[in-house]
Amino acid sequence: MRKPKNHAFRQIGKNKTNPQNGFSLVAFPLKSRTLPQNEGQKVRYGFIGLGHLGRFLAGSLIKAGFSVTVNDLDRGNAEQLITAGAIWADDPQAVAEQVDAVITCLP
Repeated sequence: MRKPKNHAFRQIGKNKTNPQNGFSLVAFPLKSRTLPQNEGQKVRYGFIGLGHLGRFLAGSLIKAGFSVTVNDLDRGNAEQLITAGAIWADDPQAVAEQVDAVITCLP
C-alpha cells in the first residue's frame, strides 16, 4: 500500500504483518487534525462496526469533538453514540460517502 505524505500509520492489533486478519490500518495527519484542502475544518470520520471495542473508539472520537458517522448491523449498538452526537448511516456505502476517513472494527 502506498502511504500518503504527511501521515502517520498505526495498525491496531497484534499481528502487524497480515492485513487480512481483521486488523485495521489507520492513517492520521501528522501536523494537525484538519484536512490540507479544508484548512480549519476537522476530519469527518466514519466508523463501521460498533461492538465492544468499536463503540468505545467511536465514542472517543465524538468526545474529542470530531464529526462521526456510524454504521453497524444492529442499530441498537449505535443508540448511545447517536445520543452523544454521532450520525447514523443506513449502510457502509452511505458512511463512506459522508466522511473523509473510514475506520472499521470488525470481527
